[in-house]
Amino acid sequence: MVRGKKMKTVLITGASRGIGKGIAEVFAKQSYNVAIGYLKNAELAKQVCLDLKKFNVDAIAVQGD
Repeated sequence: MVRGKKMKTVLITGASRGIGKGIAEVFAKQSYNVAIGYLKNAELAKQVCLDLKKFNVDAIAVQGD
């Protein structure tokens, strides 16, 4: 998180691949912290989180149904 700057956070379901992943990247590029929602593939979701770090945002993987 950037000090002194209030950052927004977005939760994107199904963001570990495809369109959801693309949407997560768009938000990260706009300085949103991102929560990646996934159902089964934790490793893929965690990899997306690592990929989003290049935009200097926080990203976490959250399992849910």
